[in-house]
Amino acid sequence: MLNYYSRQSNSGNFTKVDTPPRGGNVWIHVDEANKADADKLIKAYNLDADIIKDVFDPNELPHIEYSEDGRTLYVFLRKAWRSKTDQIKTLPLLVVVGDKDFITISQAHSNLPLNNIDIKTYSLQQSQYFLLLSLIYTIVSEYGGLVNHTSDVVHTMKYRLRSHEITNKDFYRFITIEDNIAIYKYNLRAIISLIERLRDNQDISSNHDMIEAIDDILLYVRQLLASVESSEHSVASLYNVYSTVANNTLNLRMKTLTIVMLVVTVPNIFYGMYGMNVALPFANEPWAYWFVLGITVVIMLLIVILVRRSKLL
Repeated sequence: MLNYYSRQSNSGNFTKVDTPPRGGNVWIHVDEANKADADKLIKAYNLDADIIKDVFDPNELPHIEYSEDGRTLYVFLRKAWRSKTDQIKTLPLLVVVGDKDFITISQAHSNLPLNNIDIKTYSLQQSQYFLLLSLIYTIVSEYGGLVNHTSDVVHTMKYRLRSHEITNKDFYRFITIEDNIAIYKYNLRAIISLIERLRDNQDISSNHDMIEAIDDILLYVRQLLASVESSEHSVASLYNVYSTVANNTLNLRMKTLTIVMLVVTVPNIFYGMYGMNVALPFANEPWAYWFVLGITVVIMLLIVILVRRSKLL
């Protein structure tokens, strides 16, 4: 579905319009794009069909390409979100920067925060490249929110280890966190490579404000990567601790069951002896039952004391 957004000035908000104005300063966003939308864009704005259709590849990597005449820039990003199961999902987002038009294409519902992208942070001049850098910064900020959430989950699991028994659900959560961390590292590193290539663009490299914006984004991404690597080390340590605690818990339970079985088995030996049709001492005495019961209780207590002193339990 094609959506057209326009604004009167570089510092104004985007408003949705039915048809794009010819004077530029327009954002064309294709939400939940299909092949028909792509064909319409290709014809209307003379775009490269092969590049545009790459957005439908769910495994498309972040990178940049230029048109043959060098006037149109194609930037592939990966927009991330957290699913209901706490897994991180990503899909390609294509940004097309032309002389007058700014186009974004996403196969999924992307929820781009049109009026939360602050170009004024970097410059007040009208520039498609500033809009591109602002969009990249917004996407990186979304990664930042996801990374912070994962860090909070890791810290929560640290405190949970002190007061709760380990369950299978905890180990499944470790798998999810490790997968999310791998996605963060993969995409953030790709964004660094992409931004460093943007720095070589003549329109960007000649503008001090744009270079400063790129440096800010690179610094932010590297900080996120450092946070991700810290979480990765914490998860590895936690996983080892969880495994050790789980093994110790299992060993303690096995010891407890073994001792319980031993204590329960001892009385059966004496009761079994006096249940046989064999002459035994005191078998015909009226106090024989209490004698056997007392002996078994004493032996059971001796076993418990021996286990305690041997630190087997």
